[in-house]
Amino acid sequence: MYYAILCIFAGGFTNVTQTLSVLLGFILITMSYISFGGFMSSLTENQIIAGIATIVLLLATWFLPNISDIFKTLSPIELFQKFPQGVISISDTVTLLSQTLLFTLLTITVLQRKKNVK
Repeated sequence: MYYAILCIFAGGFTNVTQTLSVLLGFILITMSYISFGGFMSSLTENQIIAGIATIVLLLATWFLPNISDIFKTLSPIELFQKFPQGVISISDTVTLLSQTLLFTLLTITVLQRKKNVK
């Protein structure tokens, strides 16, 4: 459906593989960001603090790769860079899925510990 909407607004057909690659990358990076936000929300009772902490840490992942190459492997936006070129890298895909799974499992663990404490 998204491809059809894109074709309507683009005035014709676009490159299918590149468009689907970008959509896949966008879904993966969004899943990673949402799971990280959920994890930050599980750490605190205040929603405003969780939101601010999430935004600050996600912005830090954008700027830290410019400081050191060590952070390039952890930055979701750096992992997304190949998708708009039409390249689906297995390592980038697996890393984004692993980040999503990691933060989802950490969120579940924190919530279960909070439930057991009460």
